[in-house]
Amino acid sequence: MDDESLRFVNWSWNPIPRLPLDLFSSNDIWRLDLIHCGVEELPEAIGELTKLRVLYANWCRLRTLPDAIGRLVELEDLWLNDNELGWLPESLGRLVRLKQLCLDANRLIDFPRVALQLQRLEKLRLTDNAIPAIPEEIGGLSALQNLSLGRNRLRALPRSIARLSRLRHLGVQGNPIASLPPEVWAMPSVITLNIANTNIREVPPEASRIPNLLR
Repeated sequence: MDDESLRFVNWSWNPIPRLPLDLFSSNDIWRLDLIHCGVEELPEAIGELTKLRVLYANWCRLRTLPDAIGRLVELEDLWLNDNELGWLPESLGRLVRLKQLCLDANRLIDFPRVALQLQRLEKLRLTDNAIPAIPEEIGGLSALQNLSLGRNRLRALPRSIARLSRLRHLGVQGNPIASLPPEVWAMPSVITLNIANTNIREVPPEASRIPNLLR
């Protein structure tokens, strides 16, 4: 099946707490939009959509993700903002093509370590959760360009973030963080650094080279 024969299915803004199983009867969907439709769960059958590249399920009522999500090996964009997710299944680590993982406004109380396996990840959004710390291994996500960590419970960042040589946008706004590692201020790739509403009161001279410093 070539790309031109694949479908875009959009059920956004239509109340549908459960997805009909006939949706998964044929593997011909490249994009599935479930924005603000009130869906409460993704069934294991979603693993049948192995050609799916984009899944938007923002503003739903998801509390968990099925293990079968790891079968969506073509998936590049996964948007799950404004749900009730407290953890991610280990199978998500098999999504080796994933470039965007967006988890703003969920119920994460720890950094989702499975994300550390996603070596092609370019955007990771974790704003508005309750994450207290970022693991040192974050520095291994070498493709990362956008890292949004605003409004969590962070008091520090690991120095390994400075190893993200492609990072352009870093947000730590709204955290009780008092300082950043010196290496972070000196990152040449960073264009936007958001430190608004933190406990950072002074910035080093290196901050002057950041084009968009939000305080």
